[in-house]
Amino acid sequence: MAASHAARADDGAPSLVPLISMLAAEMERVDATIIERMDSKVPLIPQLAGHLIASGGKRMRPMMTIAGAMLGSDDAAARAPAVKLATAVEFIHSATLLHDDVIDESKLRRGRDTANALWGNDAAVLVGDFLFARAFELMVEAGDMTVLGRLAAAAARITEGEIRQMAITGRPDTSEADYLDVIEGKTAVLFSAAAAAGIEITGAGASVVAQYFVVLVILIFMTWIASNLIRGRIGRSWMMIRDMDIAAELIGVRPMWTKLSAFAVSSFYCGVSGALMVFIWLGAA
Repeated sequence: MAASHAARADDGAPSLVPLISMLAAEMERVDATIIERMDSKVPLIPQLAGHLIASGGKRMRPMMTIAGAMLGSDDAAARAPAVKLATAVEFIHSATLLHDDVIDESKLRRGRDTANALWGNDAAVLVGDFLFARAFELMVEAGDMTVLGRLAAAAARITEGEIRQMAITGRPDTSEADYLDVIEGKTAVLFSAAAAAGIEITGAGASVVAQYFVVLVILIFMTWIASNLIRGRIGRSWMMIRDMDIAAELIGVRPMWTKLSAFAVSSFYCGVSGALMVFIWLGAA
C-alpha cells in the first residue's frame, strides 16, 4: 500500500509520512477513543495515563492494526471494531511502559519525567494495571474470540519477555538465543499481534493475514532499515531485521520474509558498491 507513494523525507531518506497520512482519519478516531476510555472517576488515572500517552509516541502498533483493517475490507462498518482493537493495543503498550519504568527505575522517557518519578511507583503500577484492564474490555467489545485470544496471548508473552530480561540483566555472557527470546516477548509479539488483529477483525482469512504482513509490515520495517543503512546506522538496522525475523516466525511467513530481507539488504549493498565503482571510474577518467 505505502509502496505506491514516493515516500521521501527532506533529507532524501525513506519516510512513513504517506502511510501516516493515509491512516490519519482512522487514527483520529483511535486517539479520541484513547482519551474516552482512559477516563475514570479517579482523577489520578487519566492524569497519569495521559502524561505518558501524550508524550509523543509514534503509535506504530495501533497504526498497524488500522492499516490491516483497511487492507481486509473497504467497508467502514466491517472496519469499525479495529478502532477499539487499536486502542487496546496502545493501552497494552502503554501499560508495559509504565511497568518497565518502575522496574528499571527510569526517571525519563521521551525526554519527559516518567510517571513513577512524578507520582511514585505504586501509582504507576496501578494505572498500568488499569490500562491492561481497559484493553481487555475493548478486546471483548470488538466481539471476536480469535482476536481476543491472539491479543491476550500477546499480553502474557510481553510479561514473560520482561521477566526474561530481568534474568539476563548484567550478564554479558548472555546467549543469542536468550537475547532473541527477550526481544520476541518485549517487541515482536505485540507488533505481530497488532498487525494480525486488524485484518482478522474484518473477517479476512489466514492467507490474507500473511499477505498483509508481506505487503505492509515488511514495507514499514524495510523503510526504517533502509533509512538507518543510508545514515550509516548498521547496528540498529541489523536489530530491526532480527526483530522482523521473529515477527515473521510468529505469523507464519518466515520463509518469505527471509528471502525478501536478504534480497533487500543485498540489493542495497550492491547498489552502494556499484555507485562507488562508478564514482571511482569517473574520478580516474
